[in-house]
Amino acid sequence: MNVRQSYKKESTRLPAIPLTSRSSCN
Repeated sequence: MNVRQSYKKESTRLPAIPLTSRSSCN
């Protein structure tokens, strides 16, 4: 159960990283 929650949290963080990187590049 804990592993599933961690995976879900990482999935949301992954997309959040490129989104911020794109804003910084812009």
